[in-house]
Amino acid sequence: MNSITKRVKDVVDYSGLTIRDFAKKIAIPQTTLYSQLSGHRSISIITIQKIVKAYPEIEERWLLIGDGQMLSIKALIAQKRMK
Repeated sequence: MNSITKRVKDVVDYSGLTIRDFAKKIAIPQTTLYSQLSGHRSISIITIQKIVKAYPEIEERWLLIGDGQMLSIKALIAQKRMK
């Protein structure tokens, strides 16, 4: 599995949504997202942009190239404060 596909799947898991609801939230067709996650199509830059727009706490650099952590420092600090 392509590592960018794995990272997108990690974000879907993080969201707690079904693939259908996640696709709806990021405003792409469910069939497109399913094709990308199953490896039939490559993850598009449009999908990446829409994920980052819908989930600003996700680090774009991590999503694109796997560098760093999934969540931004700001999001991690906010999560710790909520505990």
